[in-house]
Amino acid sequence: MRKWNRSIVALVVALGLVITIVLLLTVDPAGARNTIIKLGVAGPHSGELASYGIPSVHAAQLVVKDVNTRNSEMGGILGKKVELVVIDDVCDPNIATNVATKLVSQGVPLVLGHVCSGATKAGRGSDSAVQTQGRGHRHCRRD
Repeated sequence: MRKWNRSIVALVVALGLVITIVLLLTVDPAGARNTIIKLGVAGPHSGELASYGIPSVHAAQLVVKDVNTRNSEMGGILGKKVELVVIDDVCDPNIATNVATKLVSQGVPLVLGHVCSGATKAGRGSDSAVQTQGRGHRHCRRD
């Protein structure tokens, strides 16, 4: 039963990722100037809760691979390749803050994660830094 639940989580993550990529391109005019679309995947990729974070990474990798190879002439979305930036936050709020800051400094406009509530709240604090750079993270969850 637990494996079935992970499959459902991975499927929901994959669908959410595809929808978010499309929304990112239609809503963010700055994305039109870039040739690569960076997507951050933050979550527990090691430690006790890795069983929740690793399926998110695998789902994102499958979606990105599919999106980048779907159209052999253009590839990606509107000719732009999608690239993942995967960072482990170990569900630790202190580490999550650093992870969010690192993603912002790398110019990642969209983050899938964080998984744990403490890490999510800590990571959201970096949104103000993103806003001052003229970009905004889009959260795939209820605020």
